[in-house]
Amino acid sequence: MTVTTNKFLVAALYLGWLVSSAAMAQALDTPQPTSSLNHQPGSVAHPDDITVAGTVQKVVSKHTPGTPVGVHLLVNREQGVIDANVGPYLSKSVQRSLSSGKPVQIVGFSQTSGGQNYLLARQIVVSGRQIVIRNEHGFLVRPQSQNISRRHKGQTDLNGGNQ
Repeated sequence: MTVTTNKFLVAALYLGWLVSSAAMAQALDTPQPTSSLNHQPGSVAHPDDITVAGTVQKVVSKHTPGTPVGVHLLVNREQGVIDANVGPYLSKSVQRSLSSGKPVQIVGFSQTSGGQNYLLARQIVVSGRQIVIRNEHGFLVRPQSQNISRRHKGQTDLNGGNQ
Protein backbone atom coordinates (compact mmCIF):
# COMPACT_ATOMS: atom_id res chain seq x y z
CA MET A 1 0.00 0.00 0.00
CA THR A 2 2.92 2.36 0.71
CA VAL A 3 4.37 1.76 -2.76
CA THR A 4 1.05 2.78 -4.37
CA THR A 5 0.91 5.97 -2.25
CA ASN A 6 4.50 6.86 -3.20
CA LYS A 7 3.78 6.28 -6.91
CA PHE A 8 0.72 8.50 -6.62
CA LEU A 9 2.74 11.24 -4.88
CA VAL A 10 5.49 11.10 -7.54
CA ALA A 11 2.90 11.23 -10.33
CA ALA A 12 1.17 14.22 -8.70
CA LEU A 13 4.46 16.11 -8.30
CA TYR A 14 5.43 15.39 -11.91
CA LEU A 15 2.03 16.57 -13.14
CA GLY A 16 2.32 19.79 -11.08
CA TRP A 17 5.78 20.48 -12.53
CA LEU A 18 4.51 19.82 -16.06
CA VAL A 19 1.55 22.20 -15.67
CA SER A 20 3.68 24.99 -14.17
CA SER A 21 6.27 24.61 -16.97
CA ALA A 22 3.55 24.90 -19.60
CA ALA A 23 2.11 28.00 -17.89
CA MET A 24 5.54 29.70 -17.81
CA ALA A 25 6.15 28.90 -21.47
CA GLN A 26 2.76 30.34 -22.42
CA ALA A 27 3.46 33.51 -20.43
CA LEU A 28 6.72 34.00 -22.31
CA ASP A 29 4.94 33.72 -25.67
CA THR A 30 2.17 36.19 -24.76
CA PRO A 31 2.50 39.39 -26.81
CA GLN A 32 2.91 42.61 -24.82
CA PRO A 33 0.36 45.42 -25.27
CA THR A 34 1.38 48.26 -27.52
CA SER A 35 0.63 51.92 -27.15
CA SER A 36 0.58 54.91 -29.44
CA LEU A 37 2.76 56.65 -26.84
CA ASN A 38 6.48 56.07 -26.34
CA HIS A 39 6.80 52.75 -24.47
CA GLN A 40 10.10 52.04 -22.77
CA PRO A 41 9.93 48.71 -20.92
CA GLY A 42 12.57 48.21 -18.29
CA SER A 43 13.34 51.93 -17.93
CA VAL A 44 10.47 52.67 -15.54
CA ALA A 45 8.93 51.21 -12.38
CA HIS A 46 6.13 49.30 -14.09
CA PRO A 47 6.46 47.31 -17.35
CA ASP A 48 3.34 48.88 -18.89
CA ASP A 49 4.45 52.45 -18.19
CA ILE A 50 5.24 54.92 -20.93
CA THR A 51 7.54 57.92 -20.86
CA VAL A 52 6.61 61.23 -22.44
CA ALA A 53 8.94 64.22 -22.73
CA GLY A 54 7.85 67.64 -23.89
CA THR A 55 7.12 71.17 -22.77
CA VAL A 56 4.23 72.35 -20.65
CA GLN A 57 1.62 74.09 -22.77
CA LYS A 58 -0.88 74.71 -19.98
CA VAL A 59 -1.58 73.73 -16.37
CA VAL A 60 -5.30 73.09 -15.73
CA SER A 61 -6.22 72.93 -12.05
CA LYS A 62 -9.99 73.38 -12.40
CA HIS A 63 -11.82 70.04 -12.62
CA THR A 64 -14.00 69.34 -15.63
CA PRO A 65 -16.72 66.70 -15.16
CA GLY A 66 -15.85 63.45 -16.94
CA THR A 67 -12.09 63.90 -16.57
CA PRO A 68 -9.76 62.35 -13.98
CA VAL A 69 -9.70 64.41 -10.77
CA GLY A 70 -6.69 66.61 -10.13
CA VAL A 71 -4.31 68.87 -11.99
CA HIS A 72 -3.86 68.26 -15.72
CA LEU A 73 -0.78 69.15 -17.72
CA LEU A 74 -1.23 69.75 -21.41
CA VAL A 75 2.19 68.77 -22.78
CA ASN A 76 3.48 69.62 -26.25
CA ARG A 77 5.57 66.91 -27.86
CA GLU A 78 6.52 66.00 -31.43
CA GLN A 79 3.50 63.71 -31.83
CA GLY A 80 1.06 66.35 -30.58
CA VAL A 81 -0.42 67.51 -27.30
CA ILE A 82 -1.10 65.00 -24.53
CA ASP A 83 -3.29 65.49 -21.45
CA ALA A 84 -1.42 64.19 -18.40
CA ASN A 85 -3.22 63.90 -15.07
CA VAL A 86 -0.86 64.56 -12.15
CA GLY A 87 -3.42 64.14 -9.39
CA PRO A 88 -4.85 66.47 -6.75
CA TYR A 89 -1.92 66.46 -4.30
CA LEU A 90 0.70 68.63 -6.03
CA SER A 91 2.07 71.33 -3.78
CA LYS A 92 1.59 74.93 -4.85
CA SER A 93 5.36 75.30 -5.34
CA VAL A 94 5.44 72.32 -7.74
CA GLN A 95 2.42 73.70 -9.60
CA ARG A 96 4.22 77.06 -9.96
CA SER A 97 7.32 75.27 -11.34
CA LEU A 98 5.16 73.76 -14.11
CA SER A 99 4.84 76.98 -16.05
CA SER A 100 4.16 77.25 -19.77
CA GLY A 101 7.20 76.33 -21.89
CA LYS A 102 8.92 74.41 -19.07
CA PRO A 103 10.44 71.05 -20.13
CA VAL A 104 8.89 68.09 -18.34
CA GLN A 105 9.21 64.31 -18.41
CA ILE A 106 6.25 62.18 -17.35
CA VAL A 107 6.20 58.44 -16.63
CA GLY A 108 2.77 56.85 -16.36
CA PHE A 109 0.09 54.77 -18.00
CA SER A 110 -2.63 55.49 -20.53
CA GLN A 111 -6.33 55.45 -19.67
CA THR A 112 -9.39 56.29 -21.76
CA SER A 113 -12.33 58.06 -20.15
CA GLY A 114 -15.30 59.44 -22.08
CA GLY A 115 -13.57 58.74 -25.38
CA GLN A 116 -10.54 60.86 -24.40
CA ASN A 117 -7.05 59.43 -23.74
CA TYR A 118 -5.23 60.56 -20.60
CA LEU A 119 -1.77 59.83 -19.31
CA LEU A 120 -2.08 59.08 -15.59
CA ALA A 121 1.31 60.12 -14.24
CA ARG A 122 3.22 57.91 -11.80
CA GLN A 123 6.04 60.44 -11.62
CA ILE A 124 7.08 63.68 -13.22
CA VAL A 125 10.52 65.22 -13.58
CA VAL A 126 10.73 68.99 -13.80
CA SER A 127 13.84 71.14 -13.24
CA GLY A 128 15.77 68.00 -12.26
CA ARG A 129 13.27 67.27 -9.47
CA GLN A 130 11.45 63.92 -9.45
CA ILE A 131 7.93 64.00 -8.00
CA VAL A 132 6.10 60.74 -7.28
CA ILE A 133 2.39 60.95 -8.15
CA ARG A 134 1.17 57.33 -8.06
CA ASN A 135 2.61 54.13 -6.63
CA GLU A 136 3.37 50.94 -8.55
CA HIS A 137 -0.30 49.91 -8.25
CA GLY A 138 -1.58 53.16 -9.77
CA PHE A 139 -2.89 54.65 -6.52
CA LEU A 140 -2.30 58.34 -5.83
CA VAL A 141 0.44 59.08 -3.31
CA ARG A 142 -0.28 61.84 -0.85
CA PRO A 143 2.88 63.59 0.33
CA GLN A 144 3.24 63.79 4.09
CA SER A 145 3.85 67.19 5.57
CA GLN A 146 6.26 67.71 8.45
CA ASN A 147 3.35 68.64 10.75
CA ILE A 148 1.64 65.29 10.18
CA SER A 149 4.90 63.41 10.74
CA ARG A 150 5.54 65.22 14.05
CA ARG A 151 1.98 64.67 15.25
CA HIS A 152 2.13 60.90 14.72
CA LYS A 153 5.58 60.46 16.22
CA GLY A 154 5.07 58.63 19.52
CA GLN A 155 1.33 59.29 19.63
CA THR A 156 -1.81 57.42 18.76
CA ASP A 157 -4.84 58.89 17.06
CA LEU A 158 -7.31 56.60 18.83
CA ASN A 159 -9.78 58.54 20.99
CA GLY A 160 -7.95 61.83 20.55
CA GLY A 161 -4.44 60.46 20.94
CA ASN A 162 -2.09 60.40 23.91
CA GLN A 163 -1.18 63.84 25.19
